[in-house]
Amino acid sequence: YEAEDSTLFISLRKFDTKANLWRLLSQTIDISHLTFDALDVNIIQNGSQFNFDDILEFYSPTDTLAADSLEVVAAADSLAADATAVAPAEEEGSWAIELNNIAFNEGYVHYYDAVLDATLGLRNLNLIIPALYFSNRNSDVDVEFNLDEGGRLRTHLEYSMEQGDFNLHLNLDSLNLGSLQPYVRQSFNVGNFAGTLNAAADIAGNLNHIMDFNAAGTLDLCGLSVNDTNNAHLANIDNLHIGMSNLSLLDRTCLFDVIRMRGANVTVVYDKDGNMNLMQIFKEEPTEESADESTAEAATEEEEEDESKPFEIRIGDLD
Repeated sequence: YEAEDSTLFISLRKFDTKANLWRLLSQTIDISHLTFDALDVNIIQNGSQFNFDDILEFYSPTDTLAADSLEVVAAADSLAADATAVAPAEEEGSWAIELNNIAFNEGYVHYYDAVLDATLGLRNLNLIIPALYFSNRNSDVDVEFNLDEGGRLRTHLEYSMEQGDFNLHLNLDSLNLGSLQPYVRQSFNVGNFAGTLNAAADIAGNLNHIMDFNAAGTLDLCGLSVNDTNNAHLANIDNLHIGMSNLSLLDRTCLFDVIRMRGANVTVVYDKDGNMNLMQIFKEEPTEESADESTAEAATEEEEEDESKPFEIRIGDLD
């Protein structure tokens, strides 16, 4: 429970694990399986604060005793380093950690943003990790869960911890865009927002070079409908299909095989004062001070971009 002893924080039906202790002789920590059944987690965010901040603070070395202990440890490390410099110790073999068959079954994560009054629920969370190696072997991670508001996400990740190489496959089925309204309204003045999103993507790269990756995939947007704050029609799209063969930020290229849109309708209204409804969906401009800062940052970014290769976008079939 939370510190006030009434609100549920975490619950768990069952936890089961097994370690192969004999492999400690070969300097290997070998866990044959880790199973979490019906793990239920409630996360609450209020601005920059989370409901688990008090746990992190509890374990942070902020008191005098902990600080003194850290000084003693630092002094001991310094002496050990000096001793090593005088008489080098025998080289020790490195330890390996192998976690096998990690499973989260029928999990549930409930997230609430108190500022936006937005709720996000991940139900039937099933996470399967056949193997996770903290050594020179590759790891595989499979994640699957349903969203409370509608939608299903499946992922498969292949990752090499030593090299940093990864291959990620994502499948998003029937995401309910209405669940994103609180976040959309942070940037736009809109009313009802509805539709479904399906997407599939393959991303390959290296975590040691975040910008160096290649991505490809498809996106299908169905039944998109957007109203203004007075619930009057702004726009709708029956279907939008995007097929992307390659996106590379390092090469600054984006190659689309096809962009196809059907049933697009937009309502444009000018009132007697000459105000257009489409312009009113944008939030007010920032204050003069922040606007000056943004202009300076934009100018800096523009200068940097001028020195780099232009971003190239190609579209094979636009319909």
